[in-house]
Amino acid sequence: MKNPYHRNLLLLHLCVFIWGFTPILGKAISLQALDLVWWRVFFSVIAIYVFIYFKKIDVKIKLSLILKLMGVGVIIGLHWLAFYEAIKVSNISVAMTAFSSGTLFSSIINPIIYKKRIKAYEIIFGIIIILIIGFIFSTHLNFKFGIVLGLLAAFGSALFSSLNGKLVNQCNAYAISFYELFGACISLTIMLLFNGSINMSFFTLTPIDFIYLLVLSIVATAFTSILSVEILKSISPYTLIMTLNLETVYSIILAFLLFRKSEQMDERFYFGTIALLVVIVLNGYFKSRERAK
Repeated sequence: MKNPYHRNLLLLHLCVFIWGFTPILGKAISLQALDLVWWRVFFSVIAIYVFIYFKKIDVKIKLSLILKLMGVGVIIGLHWLAFYEAIKVSNISVAMTAFSSGTLFSSIINPIIYKKRIKAYEIIFGIIIILIIGFIFSTHLNFKFGIVLGLLAAFGSALFSSLNGKLVNQCNAYAISFYELFGACISLTIMLLFNGSINMSFFTLTPIDFIYLLVLSIVATAFTSILSVEILKSISPYTLIMTLNLETVYSIILAFLLFRKSEQMDERFYFGTIALLVVIVLNGYFKSRERAK
């Protein structure tokens, strides 16, 4: 494919399809959210380091940039922690629908970080998204903690995607992914030490959890992390967040097929979710027209 934009857009959709499986793995893994995220990050850091070492990829960069990347890594770690905790305390459908609000947060965060004017239609769509989310969850207040955590995860996703958009041209994708995940690993280790979770049982993984964690870490984290950072060199952070909303569709369909009983929601939920996705697509349409002009 000659056009790098179209090629990277296709690769982005591949990443999003893979990410659609991460909530499924998160629910299937028996670990608590903090333990799960730590193992995910730990295995990912090892996988990227091994790849860098054998491929002899240069990841030497300035200390100031390393610290910036590790700071973004802290946000990534907290984002995953909120995301998986949302799944654990509610279900995949609730967590993913709340998570799809990342478009709203992105439309607010991007203009601040890139010092651009907020578009009127972004504000209108943002208000509509808030109203739809309120409509969806007004009869599902038993999932309120999962909803709040899903919204926090969406905010974290929008924030680190926007920050990465400013860092992608300062070093290669391998350096960015390695130092960010290393920063996430350190911050999560500190959290584990403070709550006293690190003991012998922490390091005892069941065979099935170990396999799921390897898939989650190597395929859905290390591989897609490097790929998505490379993609950001020609795809805007807003387009990334917009496309990420397909993760919601993939995850809800997979969750319903695999965990039918615990993922069954009422008509109001599905109607609201469809309406939410329609607004997100319309938002993307306006963005694409703007890009064309």
